[in-house]
Amino acid sequence: MHVVAFDGQIVDTLPLRTRALDEALASVAGFTGGDLRVAGRDFAEAARLVLERLARDGAVPDDAVETLVDLVSLDAGRRYSALLSHGVSLALDAEVLLATLQRTGRVVARADSARRDVSSIMALGALEHVFMFIRCSDDAPRLPGASTLESSMAAISARVRPAGEPRDASPIYHP
Repeated sequence: MHVVAFDGQIVDTLPLRTRALDEALASVAGFTGGDLRVAGRDFAEAARLVLERLARDGAVPDDAVETLVDLVSLDAGRRYSALLSHGVSLALDAEVLLATLQRTGRVVARADSARRDVSSIMALGALEHVFMFIRCSDDAPRLPGASTLESSMAAISARVRPAGEPRDASPIYHP
């Protein structure tokens, strides 16, 4: 089994995700850009990292961080969906990667994007047949205290084991 990053490795969404989060942070916290890391994180997790740093620097009140995380992640999701409506491209060499992986076994995609956005991209790109399944950032359940990536990989592992995947299988993930 191969686990690939839908955002970044299959579809070139990382610049759009970064832009959406950057704009959402600017609208509520005066954030003017910086080193945003969205790969492997949903919007709430990425926003929390930035807002906690801003709180440590005194730019955001500590007691406002959780409320701002909710506002920013919802706003970023809305902005991201709007950006996606203008189109998105397959990542460089995505077709070659997918063809190679399909020949060597089952392929699972792990997405940092929400299911509604991934479903639209999959349908427009005629990619539904490529993947055994896709684990999206808003799929339940989430492991308490775990990152988006950790929760996704645990859920993927639990789902494929009943399908006959050997316990010693080593999923491949490249953010």
